[in-house]
Amino acid sequence: MAAAHAHRDLRKGIQSRSFERAYYFHGDDEYLKDDMIRQMIDAAVDPATRDFNLDVRRGSEIDAESLLSLLSTPPMLAERRLVVVRDVQALKKDARAALDRYLAAPAPDVVALLVAPMGVKPDAALADVAVAVEFEPLTGDRLPKWVSHHVTTALKSKITPGAVDLLVSAVGSDLPQLAAELDKLASYANGAGIDEEAVGAVVGVRRGETLGDLLDRVLAHDAPGALAVIDHVLTQPKTTAVTVVMALTTQMLALAWARAARDRGFPSVGIER
Repeated sequence: MAAAHAHRDLRKGIQSRSFERAYYFHGDDEYLKDDMIRQMIDAAVDPATRDFNLDVRRGSEIDAESLLSLLSTPPMLAERRLVVVRDVQALKKDARAALDRYLAAPAPDVVALLVAPMGVKPDAALADVAVAVEFEPLTGDRLPKWVSHHVTTALKSKITPGAVDLLVSAVGSDLPQLAAELDKLASYANGAGIDEEAVGAVVGVRRGETLGDLLDRVLAHDAPGALAVIDHVLTQPKTTAVTVVMALTTQMLALAWARAARDRGFPSVGIER
């Protein structure tokens, strides 16, 4: 819940162009993280003065003196400066000490955006002194919500719920791939809404021919039905025989766990979750 609040507050700040003095981005979804960094840059720094008021550095490439100089420089002909430090965990000891001293009393007209890459354990000290925003891979109903939001805000178009479900079933949770397919779909629709027919024409997948449909037919012991769709499934984006076998394996392991849990008396609602 705290993560949801952090994202919501950040989006509100971007819309109103009102920012805290320091942010700490972390988590394993690099696409979402990079997209939010772009939104921060667009909202916080006027393009006309961006050469003077935006600095992007990597932690391994900056020393203590240079970092403090960037954070202490006032904005030029603008309301604020934005300093982005990627790979903040790679700061050398003296540079990290300088950053900690700065964050104890940050400048009011500088926004420090500290970014950690995927696979790095969250830095509790930074999370205490900066607004921490976690970017985790989208799962469950958050994924179709992201698709609809991306179409509406980034592509200025519309997409039907059926088209969202069909696209997600074909592409999965790979956000860069989803964004690429959505770009093509928006161009194909040419101002009209994106529907299932468009997804079929552009992505090459139709209802009943997705990986999920294949898994369902295998589960139902429908060998002829599974064989009928396998060729269609293998032509879909980033789908190979290896990914199909992995999906089948995951399904069987999940079913085995669910059966064992049910035999132990575990509630059905808990198993579904």
